[in-house]
Amino acid sequence: MADAEAVLADDKPAIGEELLHVRWFSLAEANALDLPSITRFVLKEVEARLAGEAVQPPFLRWSRGSHTLERLTRLTLGFHAWHSTAPEPRGIPSQPLG
Repeated sequence: MADAEAVLADDKPAIGEELLHVRWFSLAEANALDLPSITRFVLKEVEARLAGEAVQPPFLRWSRGSHTLERLTRLTLGFHAWHSTAPEPRGIPSQPLG
């Protein structure tokens, strides 16, 4: 994750463009906002990674009328040449978001 101070730019978007009034929020402040569910999901992913959790990459899709989340593993990514001392991947079954 990048530190906000490291990515701040003094450039302001041209009139009529999106993000005219950009504000930075802490994760706690962002979680208190009225946000779409996908944004809340991404914030939880960021928090888990910042806490040092080994979170497998998410794969989100719309299927049969609802969103579905699957965690990508080495097997689902198709990589077979991983380091021999790495633990075997554990797949996490598909689960609806909500």
